[in-house]
Parts: sequence; structure tokens; C-alpha cells
Amino acid sequence: MLHKKCAQSRFARRREDTLAQVLTYGNVFAGMKCIVFDQAAGMVAGAVCERMGGFGRMLNIYVSQDPGHAEMLKKFNFSHRTQD
Repeated sequence: MLHKKCAQSRFARRREDTLAQVLTYGNVFAGMKCIVFDQAAGMVAGAVCERMGGFGRMLNIYVSQDPGHAEMLKKFNFSHRTQD
């Protein structure tokens, strides 16, 4: 039971504060231009968009033919302007 609770609180087998550290070490702020290589199903790209607050530009690159992050970004409820 304890293992199940621990697994639910993690994304891509990382601790909860790891995403905050990625954003802090990457110096992500509103109005910036950045490139994101996200292999965590869109969590990093969504967090970067959230931190930027709709100001600036983000280019999200991926390896596969289908962007796996598209479904995750819909869950963040960003405006249509933010997703363009």
C-alpha cells in the first residue's frame, strides 16, 4: 500500500521537487525564449508554460513522429493563445 502511494506522487519516477529544481536551474521566467526537450509526457513542457505565464516563446522538440505532450498540455487548461 505504501509503495502505491509513493508511486502516485511521482512523475517519470522522479520526486515532486525535481520538476521545481529543473525550472529553477533552467532559470525559466516570463518573457523568455527557450527550447524544451521533454521525455516526461509533457510535464516539463507544461511546467515551463505555466512558469512563463503566457509571455515568451517555447519550442518543444521530441524524438517520435507523434508529439506525446499534446494530451498533457490540454490537461493544463492553457488558453488557445498560449498553446500556439
